[in-house]
Amino acid sequence: ILFTEDKKYQILANFSRLGQTVAESGGIVPDISGRMSELFDYEDETIWLGGAETREVRSNIHIYQEYKLQPFFQFYHTADLTNQENIFRSNLNPSDREYFNRFKTDSITDDRTNFRQLQNEIGLKGDVADLFYNFYVKRRDIRYQYQYAIENRFRKSSRQEGENYGGFNLRFDVNDKTQVGGFGEYLLGGNFKFGGYVNTSLFKFSYEKFKYEVPLKYQVYASNHYEWANSFDPIASDILKGSLHMPLSFIVLEPEVSYANIRKYAYFDTDTLPAQANGAASLLTAGLRMKMKFLKRFHLKNYVLYTNISGRSAKVFRTPELFYNGQLFYENVFFNKNLGLQVGVNLHYQSSFYANAYEPVTQQYFLQNEFLLPSYLLADLFINLKINRARVFLKLNNLTQVTGIDPGYFASPYYTGLKGTFDIGIHWQFFD
Repeated sequence: ILFTEDKKYQILANFSRLGQTVAESGGIVPDISGRMSELFDYEDETIWLGGAETREVRSNIHIYQEYKLQPFFQFYHTADLTNQENIFRSNLNPSDREYFNRFKTDSITDDRTNFRQLQNEIGLKGDVADLFYNFYVKRRDIRYQYQYAIENRFRKSSRQEGENYGGFNLRFDVNDKTQVGGFGEYLLGGNFKFGGYVNTSLFKFSYEKFKYEVPLKYQVYASNHYEWANSFDPIASDILKGSLHMPLSFIVLEPEVSYANIRKYAYFDTDTLPAQANGAASLLTAGLRMKMKFLKRFHLKNYVLYTNISGRSAKVFRTPELFYNGQLFYENVFFNKNLGLQVGVNLHYQSSFYANAYEPVTQQYFLQNEFLLPSYLLADLFINLKINRARVFLKLNNLTQVTGIDPGYFASPYYTGLKGTFDIGIHWQFFD
């Protein structure tokens, strides 16, 4: 961050990059017995792909600059350059070719997609008494490129688009505990988003309405294994959310409910191809958060969520009916508050459902109706230490599998989840 001497102008910039390469398995080859319990030999299991890998690289350059004339009148500009590259490679050995049901060349697969976005936003903002306002215009330039290797050369194609937006954000502070706000954004051409909210110390309520284009990868794509060109309608949705905050002596309850109506939803069908739902789906969720402190040093946190899906296109939404996250831990400080300690267990449960399967070529999830992902309870044991400015964590993952209570769990059909592993991490700030 840089400031001028009078602090009226400031500029901030940062850069981030994330890259990872994964030896892609394609999932486990089903056991001849058909029993899921026989699929938990991990590295000893037979997998579909023997010479494939996926790679993803993401980078972002962010710049923010601001000129403050008065607290109630500030000019600002933000610029974001984002780049994402996805690669799938396979040497197409005999086992790999058995896995794929379509390909243009059987010598090698080298498929790549690149998504680059430059976004500039210019606006005014400020505080007028208890009102915060923000009005802006935004330009978004997109380049989507896909290519694949065939006959010792790359076939390449790209698509470029430019989008112009105008929008606003408003927030009124009624008092220290109550806020009323709203937002809106319009894309030249017809798409939009807008909404409003009320936040108090006792309850929260919000409404949002969206209309947006289907992602470019659903519309056009070509590789050694797939090719499509689609013209989809925009997706539309309405979302209502509400929650209560109920502190009761040693326990805090926060019930919540949300309702979403989604129309023209885009997804990948059972043939691993993009499709669009004809009708609407209604997603009703009801949840409960609970925080509890007992015996002075023990904490219990719970979150339970129930989901009901109905409507003409309900079948394209796959989610467990019941979902639970919990945490039980002991917390204390020692040695004149120089050592902080947390010891506890994280819990996760979800009911059985027909989870989406994974397609490594496109790196997308698609509908499937054969593999019922079993319900499971996952437990992780953890120890967190804080020593002055250093934080150390120790974690034993998947305690239920380590102790033999459960053989394991599936993250996706024929992809087993993380088995019992031990993690250690250190976060140390070398400044005051």
